Amino acid sequence: MITSEALSAGHLVNLYNSAGLRAQRADAAFARRAHGYVRAAFASGAVAEVYVSGFNDLLSGLVVGTTVYLSDTTPGTVTATPPTASGHIVQATGIVTGVNEINFEPSEPVSLA
Repeated sequence: MITSEALSAGHLVNLYNSAGLRAQRADAAFARRAHGYVRAAFASGAVAEVYVSGFNDLLSGLVVGTTVYLSDTTPGTVTATPPTASGHIVQATGIVTGVNEINFEPSEPVSLA
């Protein structure tokens, strides 16, 4: 699919339709749920391969065994602290299986009132 912005390796991405399937960084602050992740960097307008399950081992600074959530402060990344702000979404994205790796299994997002 075509990227609508630059993506870094390991970024969680949101898929949406705009004259075809497109990929952008997932972002809990803007209710852009994570559908998958990329294993390479892509420029805006590039054709990207998006993985919708599996082990994303392109992350860093994680604590093994922790559930991680889509970040509402840094688009495309995960956080150990679920968002709490009104209008944001909470989406668990997986379990940390190594200090640089999660088993990507996204939950259905919950909107915060």
